[in-house]
Amino acid sequence: MMLRAARAFTQRDTIIRFAGSYHGTGDEVVDPKAAGVPKWVEESVLVVPQGDLDALKDALREHGNRVAAVLIDLMPNRAGLNPATREFVQELRALTRRYGVLLAIDEVISFRLSWGGFHQHYGVEPDLISTGKIIGGGFPVGAVGGKAGFLREFDPARAGAVMWGGTFSANPVTMVAGLTALRLFDQDAISALNAKGESMRGDLEAAGVRVNGFGSLLRIMTSDTKALWWSLYERGVLAGSNGLLALSTAMNDKHLSHVIEAVAEGARNVGDTGTPEQ
Repeated sequence: MMLRAARAFTQRDTIIRFAGSYHGTGDEVVDPKAAGVPKWVEESVLVVPQGDLDALKDALREHGNRVAAVLIDLMPNRAGLNPATREFVQELRALTRRYGVLLAIDEVISFRLSWGGFHQHYGVEPDLISTGKIIGGGFPVGAVGGKAGFLREFDPARAGAVMWGGTFSANPVTMVAGLTALRLFDQDAISALNAKGESMRGDLEAAGVRVNGFGSLLRIMTSDTKALWWSLYERGVLAGSNGLLALSTAMNDKHLSHVIEAVAEGARNVGDTGTPEQ
């Protein structure tokens, strides 16, 4: 829906996104050669390497007048949970403005990292963001945010508005749970949880574990993700299937120490060589 709003606002069709990032399962954001994806996707979506400023400049130089938006995850989980550099993100913002292209930031995972979204950490203002997860307070949720000038494309009072609706749209239980969660997860809570994540990252690195991420999101880089996952599971630690750890405000120091010990022991048992499995 975020990309549809960008196309409606700019009256352009093409999207630029970055290789290795996961943005869901819509046609525009999966491998264009994947089964069931129509051929027109390759013509309307340009994929450039993450962090490759030259490739981005080349794509905009050649196709800028038909690009509606550049879609980016500032710390893509499936690509290794490596935060983008400040220089790259700020140059990206300048380039999109130069070509009249909207900057669309996927904050579905990263929204928790800063008050107002992870883009605040980079000192940039996106045109549109997508978010989910934490804003639902544990219930399924998804949302698009941005300035009123861009979101007016969804205004049902406008002629030719972009339609948006569904069985679970604006589910009242999700809305109440999400609002409560966001009120509790204020600036102080975000800072405190991020500090715990950075401390855990330091402790794991000191134990010889390779770990990526930022703040309260960590990803254990291992040569055998499956074996490490089962090792953690047997010790009462539920990680993502790729080694992602997402800390919670409900976790106290005892919980965090247990996670650190479990990860360190699991990494030793796996016998990591230091070669990451992406």
